[in-house]
Amino acid sequence: MRENNFQNIDHKSRTTCYSSSADINESAMLFDNRIWVDSKEAADYLRISVGALRNAVYRRQIIARKFRRRLYFNLNELNRLLDNSIVR
Repeated sequence: MRENNFQNIDHKSRTTCYSSSADINESAMLFDNRIWVDSKEAADYLRISVGALRNAVYRRQIIARKFRRRLYFNLNELNRLLDNSIVR
């Protein structure tokens, strides 16, 4: 008969970690000061559709990085793109 190895687990060693308000505020600041955004957030930031953003990436008008089959955009580069676009 097999022995059940799960009986030796100390269930009291499991602790629930609750974040303090300082930790929550710090994580919110890090989230607000992000450098990289995904396609949806970049499209919202530029006020264009996600399809238009992907077309601009395809035409090499916007620089994107791919990580795990997703596109990411640098907010500094998006700001520079907006600053350099002048309508005459």
